[in-house]
Amino acid sequence: MEMSDLPEIDLDSPDFHHGVERADASTAHLREGLGMARSQRGIELFTYDLSSALIKDQGYNIGMHRRLASMGMAPGPAFDMICNIMVNIEGDEHARMRKACMTFFTLRGAEKLRSDVRAWVDKWVQEGLDGEEFDFQAAIGRQLPSVVFCKLIGEPLEMAPIYAQLAEDIMKHAQPPQPGFAEIIEKAAIEAELRMRQVIKDRRARPGDDLVSHMLIAEKAGEVDEDDIFHLVVTVLIGSTDTTDAQLCLNLAALSDNPSQWQVLRQNPELVPTAVMELIRFKPGVWTLSRSPLQDTVYRGINLTPDDAIWPLVFSANRDPLAFADPSRLDVTRAAGKTPLNFGTGIHMCLGRMITLLEQQEVLSSLLTHWSEFEVTDSEFQGAMYSTVATRMTTRFVPDSRLLSR
Repeated sequence: MEMSDLPEIDLDSPDFHHGVERADASTAHLREGLGMARSQRGIELFTYDLSSALIKDQGYNIGMHRRLASMGMAPGPAFDMICNIMVNIEGDEHARMRKACMTFFTLRGAEKLRSDVRAWVDKWVQEGLDGEEFDFQAAIGRQLPSVVFCKLIGEPLEMAPIYAQLAEDIMKHAQPPQPGFAEIIEKAAIEAELRMRQVIKDRRARPGDDLVSHMLIAEKAGEVDEDDIFHLVVTVLIGSTDTTDAQLCLNLAALSDNPSQWQVLRQNPELVPTAVMELIRFKPGVWTLSRSPLQDTVYRGINLTPDDAIWPLVFSANRDPLAFADPSRLDVTRAAGKTPLNFGTGIHMCLGRMITLLEQQEVLSSLLTHWSEFEVTDSEFQGAMYSTVATRMTTRFVPDSRLLSR
């Protein structure tokens, strides 16, 4: 079979730039038959099983060298930094780094953050109760993940806006290529390296209960070196800020569109963890992952080289009726089953998934406590068919009457 034998989709079509619901509706038929199509960027996968299997296949990687080159970036500090973050390395090197940091990224480790996250979110939500509208993206979406990042690496919390901007700029490598992106990424990567190297130096002098100090212990044991620590911290920076910001805003958008589900949660707040998993399935911030073969290969009858790309479509896999019953319906009571593919799967499954889930749980719990109902009055998202970026989200809400009577 040749690539040209596959059905074709046009990524420039409006169908792919107005939310996952429209994108899925226009491509749902492609889950049948081959479960694949071709586009301007390569092969698109539409089924849960095809996507999950490819993500786990160690004969493929993200193909970051190819992606950066397509944006006009050449080998250098920024190019090398991005290609060496943990999600982009393979084999023994990846296993060594993952082993050294896994004891930090545990459920117990995430739970240590819960009381702080709850206090921060409650404070910010309460500060907005006197207004008619609430700038959710500025007050919560953009602020919380970067504050959590500062906490994770032992930096002063007031540094959060700086790290949020650095993450936003570097993450442009995960967006549809645009003129000027390469220069923005290069500049941010150089600044990030200067700052992260200084953080490592500071933790050597004054260790604490943070990720960098944890990794310095591993360094003393000969498990990692300073470059490994640097690349891990950058991995956490770009993997925990923009992505969580977008998902928090998407969660709110989904609940605004489905007010009955909000009321179910108001009456059953113990469902919040279940609801968060359903929300990320229903409106994933990560639309797609990417994979390229490590060497010339044949994928389902099609000859591929390392310059080719396959795109497991998270939004389509998450709405595959063979994986999720009635997938186009938001159901915050949905029983646990298949895991949404937002965090990947296999050896590259997202390290910080328990932390971002905790953040989303605490935000939802706080809003349920303080708002009896709400609606999104203004929002904007970018990055369709790649990774979503939230640029604005404003809400109008009715405060919980129990708070007003105090």
